[in-house]
Amino acid sequence: MKSKQVQKILIGCLVVITLILVFLFNKATTSQQLIEDQISSLQDSIKGLNNEIGFNELRNEVLREMNKNLSSQLYEENFTHVKHQTEKISEEAKVIQQLITEMEQGWVKMMETKNPDALLSYFLPEYTTNSVKIDTQNMPFVQRHNNSDFRIHLNQLVVTKDLSLFFDEPTFYTTMVRGDIFTTNYLSRLTATHKDQVIHKSTILCFVSGEKKNGKWLIGNYNWTRYDDFDASKNQKELTL
Repeated sequence: MKSKQVQKILIGCLVVITLILVFLFNKATTSQQLIEDQISSLQDSIKGLNNEIGFNELRNEVLREMNKNLSSQLYEENFTHVKHQTEKISEEAKVIQQLITEMEQGWVKMMETKNPDALLSYFLPEYTTNSVKIDTQNMPFVQRHNNSDFRIHLNQLVVTKDLSLFFDEPTFYTTMVRGDIFTTNYLSRLTATHKDQVIHKSTILCFVSGEKKNGKWLIGNYNWTRYDDFDASKNQKELTL
């Protein structure tokens, strides 16, 4: 009799233990599924952020590559024998050339107003610049900037008292527009004066790319090579742009 009672108690205990194990297993499975769902959601968020960052990096890289390829192509030709663009150009290309002309006058207005925004208003929020200066001794000097430090560079330039800049009308060689992207190259001439005395003259070869944002064409990559024409032996001032 007692043996049967013990057996019943043991069976009851086993049933209770089994139910507890089943409950714990189901709870663990549910928790694991919640964790997996949270990880999946987090991965989707990170992927979306990476896509956004990747798009901006890709856009900047496209603009840089377009400039580099166009620069290589034109340097392979003898640039001193290339005539300026005379063929009929599209209306959009005319808008791009007007943008460049106004941007160069932005340098002039910036020095007059001591406000870098007179120039930077023609640029995208994110942009890069690259300048190469060839002095009269044929020594190169390279400067690279982006939207983080180009304004600092311009602020250092505008504080120069009684310094004025003047640009001749640019001579365009090629202007290409494809979709919302443009690339153009042109020749320009710069004159700088200090207290109305000419202190600097140079010839500048420029390669510029950009894109249309909110219906407005803006510059994203601005490259120029400046050949200084002044004679250093005359003790004329050095100009850093």
